[in-house]
Amino acid sequence: MKQIILFILVFIAGIANAQSKLHSHNDYEQERPFFLAYENEFESIEADIFLVDGELYVAHDREDIRPERTLKNLYLNPIREIMGKQDNQIYASGKPLQLLIDLKTGYKETLPVLEKQLLETAAYFDLKQNPSGVKVVISGSTPPAAEFKNYADIIFFDGRPTLKYNAAELKRIGMISDDYKNFATWDGTGSLTESEKKNIENFVLSAHQSGVPARFWGCPDNPNAWKTYLDLNFDFINTDKIQDLRSFIDQK
Repeated sequence: MKQIILFILVFIAGIANAQSKLHSHNDYEQERPFFLAYENEFESIEADIFLVDGELYVAHDREDIRPERTLKNLYLNPIREIMGKQDNQIYASGKPLQLLIDLKTGYKETLPVLEKQLLETAAYFDLKQNPSGVKVVISGSTPPAAEFKNYADIIFFDGRPTLKYNAAELKRIGMISDDYKNFATWDGTGSLTESEKKNIENFVLSAHQSGVPARFWGCPDNPNAWKTYLDLNFDFINTDKIQDLRSFIDQK
């Protein structure tokens, strides 16, 4: 009976999320950061940032920091330019975009600087006023849930399944994420085992019951894996292969 109930709940959650969103993992490592994912109509884009001497730089590691590769130059300014020309919409179709910002330096010093930069054009990031805008979700060095309220409500946070959130805190959770390796060892060839599939379904179901999408990082990144993610109604499909995934989705 429990298995039947679980199947029904997963099926309902899948209906509610029939369209998986495409997520550009470590987007800043692409030849054309932001623009390649944007032109391929990805719904989520990821950037890692470091706070150095009062400025936010986009890089995977501190030694990769370059003076011109700031968050403003690579992401915020293009977003502002596009939305300024499109009646405050990031996509002409009206669909929203998520900007996942992974803090590589401590939140206490980094988040206030990021908050200030976002508030310079808050209307572009305020989904209450503008559902066609950009949803900013903070990952990496995030504050404790009790401190969410200390930051502007245009900022959301990447939750974890091991943490418990009260109703007010859940309103600030943009998604719940976890390492794929905590659920499966499948490398993208062949098929998931039934036990791995159940692990994944249980995680997704738990997030959906909290009213937020689920995300995995560290997943296999190939066409067979993408098909599996679609079949399992993943909320986000992480990829480093933007154009390949776009072509795969378009052929479905």
